[in-house]
Amino acid sequence: MTTSIEGVHPLSPLQQGLLYHTIADPGTSFYVDQIVQTLDGDLDAEALERAWQRSVDRHTILRSSYHWEEIAEPAQVVYATGTARIERHDWRDAVPDGDGVEERLEDFLRTDRRRGFRLDRPPLFRLHLMRVAERRHILVFRYHHILLDAWSALMLLEEALSSYDQLVRGQEPPSRAVRPYHDYVEWVRRQDMGRAEEFWRDELAGFRPAPLLVADAGTQHTDARQAEADTGRENPEVSLVLGRETGDALRTLAREHRLTLSTVLQTAWGLLLSRYTDQPDVVFGMTQTHRPTELDGIEDTLGLFINTLPLRMELDPDRPFADACAQVQAAQTRLRGFLASPLADVQQWSDAEPGEPLFESIMTILNVPRIANLGRRTGELEVQRGEYRYHTNYPLAVLVIPDEEISLRIGYDPGRFDAATVERVLGHFATILETVAADLTRPVGRISLLTGGERQLLDEWNTGAAATPPGVCAQRLFEEQAALTPDAPAVTFGETLLTYRQLDCRANQLAHLLQEHGIGPEARVGLCLERSIDLVVAMLGVLKAGGAFVPLDPAYPQDRLDFMSRDAELSLLLTSSTAKAHLPGLGIRTLLLDEQTEAIDRHSTDPVSSDVRPDSLAYVIYTSGSTGRPKGALITHDGLVNSCLAQRDEFGVGTEDRVLQWASPSFDASVFEVFLALGAGAVLCLASQEDVMPGQGLVDLLARERITFLVMAPSALAALPPEAPERLPALRGIVLGGESISPALLERWCPGRRIFNVYGHTETSIWATVEECSADGQPPSVGRPVRGVRLHLLDGSGQPVPVGIPGELCLGGIQVGRGYLNRPELTAERFVPDPFSDVPDARLYRSGDLLCRRPDGRLYFVGRVDGQAKIRGLRIETGEVESALREHPDVKDAAVQVRDGAEGAGADQRLVAYLVIRPGDERPEEDWRVFLRRTLPDYMVPNSFVTLDSLPLTANGKLDYAALPEPRRNVPADGPATPLTPLESRVAELWAQTLGLDSVGPHEDYFALGGNSIKATQIASRIRQEWQVEFSVRAVLDGGTVTDCAAVLAQALAAAGADEAPAG
Repeated sequence: MTTSIEGVHPLSPLQQGLLYHTIADPGTSFYVDQIVQTLDGDLDAEALERAWQRSVDRHTILRSSYHWEEIAEPAQVVYATGTARIERHDWRDAVPDGDGVEERLEDFLRTDRRRGFRLDRPPLFRLHLMRVAERRHILVFRYHHILLDAWSALMLLEEALSSYDQLVRGQEPPSRAVRPYHDYVEWVRRQDMGRAEEFWRDELAGFRPAPLLVADAGTQHTDARQAEADTGRENPEVSLVLGRETGDALRTLAREHRLTLSTVLQTAWGLLLSRYTDQPDVVFGMTQTHRPTELDGIEDTLGLFINTLPLRMELDPDRPFADACAQVQAAQTRLRGFLASPLADVQQWSDAEPGEPLFESIMTILNVPRIANLGRRTGELEVQRGEYRYHTNYPLAVLVIPDEEISLRIGYDPGRFDAATVERVLGHFATILETVAADLTRPVGRISLLTGGERQLLDEWNTGAAATPPGVCAQRLFEEQAALTPDAPAVTFGETLLTYRQLDCRANQLAHLLQEHGIGPEARVGLCLERSIDLVVAMLGVLKAGGAFVPLDPAYPQDRLDFMSRDAELSLLLTSSTAKAHLPGLGIRTLLLDEQTEAIDRHSTDPVSSDVRPDSLAYVIYTSGSTGRPKGALITHDGLVNSCLAQRDEFGVGTEDRVLQWASPSFDASVFEVFLALGAGAVLCLASQEDVMPGQGLVDLLARERITFLVMAPSALAALPPEAPERLPALRGIVLGGESISPALLERWCPGRRIFNVYGHTETSIWATVEECSADGQPPSVGRPVRGVRLHLLDGSGQPVPVGIPGELCLGGIQVGRGYLNRPELTAERFVPDPFSDVPDARLYRSGDLLCRRPDGRLYFVGRVDGQAKIRGLRIETGEVESALREHPDVKDAAVQVRDGAEGAGADQRLVAYLVIRPGDERPEEDWRVFLRRTLPDYMVPNSFVTLDSLPLTANGKLDYAALPEPRRNVPADGPATPLTPLESRVAELWAQTLGLDSVGPHEDYFALGGNSIKATQIASRIRQEWQVEFSVRAVLDGGTVTDCAAVLAQALAAAGADEAPAG
């Protein structure tokens, strides 16, 4: 083609961007656009080619190429002449009678796109003419987007067809010169970028991009799909068409509210992004057309007169959709003076991190002019409506063609999304438009994304098996079982055993005594007891008397026990002589059960009569509270009974089973274990706290007691020795909950056993969903709802979220508790009216957990909406830890964060505290731990403490948790350069191996290294194995350093007369 050069010019900002992407990924079909036109009638191909040639002669952009090597700035070279050549194809034999034209055309278009262009070799367009029948042709116009925007391409097509019409009629088309494209480029370069920078910094201030969560939650990034994406090198698309009635309604409503249709379309897409990202503040790219009016004749020039710029939307769920549209229209008005701003500069002016995309979706609204039906005027050629195809490198690219029927198309990155996911996105976009077409004033928060089919499917997935209220109280389940198997063993502790009859009689006797002390319905009785049969008797006795039990762990700090006892307004406290020593003077009536044996024995063993009802209070469990104090969750009998009946449905526990009571008595998991066993005729096996700590001792206990069913946290199960699964052939069932479960753990424990993943909350009677696990290499899901439970994933406005979008889990049904004791505001916030239930006064519990449902219906936990966390299955409100730290007079501010261990997400999680303290007030981490242990249990005390000058804040003034630094390991000076003793060296090796570290210094703090009680159990177990001496877990936890631990070990070896060398 090339002859002499007519001129050399700079590129527009968008052309520079397209040039960069093309160079960076030369094998893709990105930015290669196509227009497909069907031509019916007698066609003169040579005249059509001459018509296109006239357009090439007329427009400089069609004679341009682009160069970048060995020059300071990329340049656009315009040649004096160029050639338009139409490549002709005769497909008549290949597609007889038109059969297979569409398939052949699709194959051709795909291959044609992949051919791409060399930007330094003009022409950067190609023309193909396929003859598919005697009087039907298909014209394919392929060009690189660096030349033309869609409007210019359609102008060119109309111009060429108009010239053709005149040529075949023997007329000469006009050859009026047009303004060259480089005049526009020069105009752009003269714009004041200083003003643009000021505008964009203000427009985007405080915005931080959020990922398209659907990319991860809604699809699986499979190797097969990635291979397809890499092979195809182009973005596929999905499409649908809104009916004419919807289009007409949208146009009418837009006019009534003085809005453009484009504004309504943009606002609808912004709303969809807001729901998908769970953010009220969203930004997406908007293709803006800009032909400056001060350039005379620019309306006839062909070229790239568009720019992709961010459009920000801040959505208020309580405001009408029309108001949101008005805000978007105002934003569009504001940015009209800055349409020439280079996107790369705008990105730098924003608060996005370097390399972080400001947006991942773009929208183009293509207001296509009707292409004249020239054939009908000449009687020779009829031009059918054309099809425009384009491809970008954005993950999601929306193209809207608002004709009589509104066409919606979304191109997508197949490496991140599959077709089904994008089809759902498109369906939700259409649903929003159909909703607002009926009422543009509907509040934003009340606009649902769900289609009718999705609502029906979610309703099926969300509902557990039907369950009518059982109409009995929890103790009745035990009494019925005691009547069926009175002489079967019910509970054991070491050598002590009670049958079901004995346990029932003992609980009846205690219940009679409790009633003498005024215990009846709604009376709360504290249980501050160590693990013992007395504790089980006390639980049953309180329920039989009609009261509600309140577990209190004797190991808790006195301040915490004092608060819980007073907050619960206990009518009576049941404890023991040993546990009482840990209690503060509470001024509460107290019975020491070990001293009340004779008094209890004097009472009747006959059943107790009480006025307790199924809706009466059964127990109160205190959980961590975000305000700095624990909160008591109130659970009624009907919720507990339904939970127990669901256990029978799911686990198949029976009279041949033996269930270990593993959980701490202060947690509701212990209630789960007690009724799992005693409600099914199984044996409940009790043991000391030391024996149930994960390690070799626990394996020995499980084997010795022939445990068949175990309830445990996944991290505790993972901490058992490698040989444990083989040593426990009797163990046929394991219920795991409170944490994520790794595929490796299932692979290790599944063979020969049934393993269940359960999920739930104290506030909803312990558990709500279940899934039986398999060793298929995939992490188990949260599962399906159990009987009597209904779940919903809701957005911030209370609307159900579709598949692939995270939402807050809200639970309904019979297991929802009453709320929180003495916390009416928090109860009103978390226990809300259930709009999905027909039951009067039904409530939903807002869990604060973010879950996401995948296309197969399975639910997965993805995070929290607040600062709550679970570590090793124990629930922690980081706000409570922060409040406790702020009580220290030297702490000006504090933040607490859960950090993952070295193995990645979810592994060895630990708490890290960030402190702003008085200048110069440096102190060892142990001082902070000692202070916190006055009010917090051990599991809530952070592992690490990081001192900062100030806490990092976002642009909106909120704590920026993402900017909190990773805690650094502080290796203290080890004093004089005295080498470690051989014993210390070996203990240090054991610590390092267990904690996953390369080495451990003799004076490094155990908790700062990431240690916890489970790891301590493993260390103690290994020490017992290596040296064959008794060694307690407390020796690891209390000492705190390798030196301390080795000193305790040396004393134990000396007392046993053993050598310090390992026993072999």
